[in-house]
Amino acid sequence: MRRITEELKRALAAPGGEGPHPLSHPVRREVLYHFSGNPCSTASRIARLVGVSTRTSQWHAAKLMTLNLLEKYVRGERERYYVPGSILVEDIPLFEALQMRGVRRAISLLYRYETLLSSDLAGMRGRSSVYRGIGTLMNLGFVSATSSGRTTGYWLSEAYFVKRERYRERVGDVAAGFLDLLSATGLNVVSSEIIGNELIAVVERATRFSVNLVVNPLERILEELRYEGSGSAEEDGG
Repeated sequence: MRRITEELKRALAAPGGEGPHPLSHPVRREVLYHFSGNPCSTASRIARLVGVSTRTSQWHAAKLMTLNLLEKYVRGERERYYVPGSILVEDIPLFEALQMRGVRRAISLLYRYETLLSSDLAGMRGRSSVYRGIGTLMNLGFVSATSSGRTTGYWLSEAYFVKRERYRERVGDVAAGFLDLLSATGLNVVSSEIIGNELIAVVERATRFSVNLVVNPLERILEELRYEGSGSAEEDGG
């Protein structure tokens, strides 16, 4: 009898059932929201942002994958996740890099100085990490450099601004695609609104609740870094 009861609960919680929808769980919605704003993150990083254990974050991520609201891939020994359609697959290396302290600090400094000179980094705490971040960004084509004597200058390249504009243009399509995903899970989308970089969708099945999603994760991350200035960011590798 207990097994039948558990099976019934699972059936009612599945898409298309009449019971509570899997997204009615508030922690699961928060996990989804943070993954949308931090694509290519690991479950452990999202766990810290949400304030839960890594195991709990992984469990909710697995549930979201069954709804096709999250995709997983493996890079080295790490499992990483992103919301389908929210980023261009070709940009996975970029979003992976944006999880790294050196890259984040390098972008913050490039915003602050516009042209960052190697002399600006002399004596700066953590400069080796910044140099590694600059190197990563140069490999991605988002930083240009020129040297004069012993001084090298670095600045954000045109490719960086082109990429940023492309993500701004994708916001409507990302929102529409996510609303379709929600509908496919058996939810009725009552209303939706884009405010800044965030989609707020009011949905219902057995109950009514809202689902938030970052529809321009690149802009969201870069705006955070713009205001970080030269402050340090957490080093977690993902």
